[in-house]
Order: sequence, then structure tokens, then C-alpha cells
Amino acid sequence: MLTVPAAMTVEATGPTGAVANFTATAVDTSDPNPTVTCTPATERHSRSARQPVTCTARDASGNTATGGFTVTVVDTTAPTVTVPGDVTATATSPAGAVAAYPPASGRDLVAGPLPATCAPVSGSMFGLGQTLVTCTATDPSGNTGSAQFRVTVTYAWSGVLQPVNADGTSIFKAGSTVPVKFALTGASAPVTTATARLSLAKISNGIEGTVVEATSNVAATTGNLFRYDGGQYIYNWSTKGLTPGTYSVKIDLGVDRPWR
Repeated sequence: MLTVPAAMTVEATGPTGAVANFTATAVDTSDPNPTVTCTPATERHSRSARQPVTCTARDASGNTATGGFTVTVVDTTAPTVTVPGDVTATATSPAGAVAAYPPASGRDLVAGPLPATCAPVSGSMFGLGQTLVTCTATDPSGNTGSAQFRVTVTYAWSGVLQPVNADGTSIFKAGSTVPVKFALTGASAPVTTATARLSLAKISNGIEGTVVEATSNVAATTGNLFRYDGGQYIYNWSTKGLTPGTYSVKIDLGVDRPWR
């Protein structure tokens, strides 16, 4: 009596398919060790999606028995996608910057190299801050792999300008008005309509408290928005009403740019 395996499903491991390991056995009343052979043999690569295997048992008297089963090779493994490293760009307008990046690529165990598509595409306008770019590749079996990287867009700027010290050593009289200034530089220098906001938090015992928006109504400054004036951005920060102490002040240009 010949016993063959049930139908098998194996995962493809390369362009030739997969290695299928199986065992067929036979029991004979007169021959304790009948010979069993299968075609294709165990461990042979299965090249087609569904491949029949035929097994034959032969005893010492020449009697034979045959049986068969199928090996189905499937491809359910997604391709791998290789993406560029993170990209940084300098904003040239309040909308952000046009950023280009190298192409992504895909590779599949079965199909080999594959094209990859990314969104947003290279050469798109990217807004201020971080944007995740997702790249995908799909193999002929419909499996899709993906990977991501970041495009970060920031303004090029001068840092805080005098009379404020960038190193956090500034001392001002409580109740005074402090002109907080900065300039955009490099590719960002032509931008005159950037949205910049001022916020602050009091520091007590080295711990920063709740961050709140700055408020002012002096020297053409209202709310917490900077205004553009003669090549620089300025906010006339009124400290009136604030208790004496140390404050952490933050200039927000769409991405955090803190100073103390």
C-alpha cells in the first residue's frame, strides 16, 4: 500500500519557485522494504504554480502501486523597498520648498528588481515642517511593499537678533517692552510674509511651565504674530503684567526654533 502526502502549498523563495520537502511511504505484505520514487523528487524546485507529483512503489516481485498529489507554489511575500535617506530643504516661500530626492527601488524574491513609486513625487512643493514620503512597489502576484522617509522644510534664519542674546543671558526690566527680532537668510531671505509667532513659558526651579501665546498691543504689534519691517521680522513684546523671573521664549516659524 502506497501512502502519499496531502496536497501541499509552499512559499516561493526565488525565481525558480520553491523547494518542496515531502515523504511518501509504502507497506508490502511480502517485501519489508519496497522502493518508493516520486517525480519530481523531494527537494526538487517546483517551477509552476501548481505541479503534480507522481509516486510509485515497487516491491521485490515487481509489483507496483502509484499515487499522486499536487504541490502549489504561492508568492505572498511583499517586495522590499529601498528609499533615500531623509531630505532637508530650505523654504523659499511661506508655502515651503520644492524638494527633489533620488529614486526609490523595489526588489522581489521571485520577480527580482521592481520599479517603485513615491508620493509626494520628487520635485513637489513640500510645506514647512516634516512630510512623510511613502514609496511602494508591487510584484506580479499583487503583493505590495512600502517604505517611508521624511522631507523636512525649514526657513533659513539669523537666529534671534539684538537686543536679545541668543545664549539666554538677556536681562530686561519687568514691565518693559522687548523688541524680539530675527531675519530670514539665504534662499529664505526674499520671504516677507512668513507667519511667525511668539510664545513663552515661565521657568521655576529649572522646570518650564505652561507655554502660552505672547500678547502685546504696543508699537504696531498685536496678538502674537511678528511683522516684517525693513528686512527683518519684529515683535514688540510687552512684559507688562508678567511676574519677575526667568522665561523661555519661543519663535515658531512653522517648525520649532526655540531660544532662551
